[in-house]
Amino acid sequence: MPLKPARIAPTCFAGRASQVTHALDTPDNIKGVTMALIFVVERESQADFNVFVTDRESHADICVFIEKHESRAKGDSIWYMTEREYRASSKVYFAQRESQADLIVCFVQRESQAKWKKSHRLFGQI
Repeated sequence: MPLKPARIAPTCFAGRASQVTHALDTPDNIKGVTMALIFVVERESQADFNVFVTDRESHADICVFIEKHESRAKGDSIWYMTEREYRASSKVYFAQRESQADLIVCFVQRESQAKWKKSHRLFGQI
């Protein structure tokens, strides 16, 4: 069963295919020392980006592992779900339809499965 648990500046991967390929091949897709501290909002207008949850890894932009300890959240793919909005690196709204989503996520059971599946404008910004 899928879990429902910063402002986003779009980036362009044009001309950086080798960097993207290398980043996608790393086990946990850590870029710098960012931490994905996620706060769930109730209204789409409050969100930094909209997320649609899929059960199929092959369909996802990113596979995400939910960490139980804030200090272990890292990169874009290992999220800690915070209940404190001021602590969040990103505020997300869980969309009902894929067409509303900025990001398609598959929640995974093991940290080793957490990684970007496709190049994406949100890479390094969650």
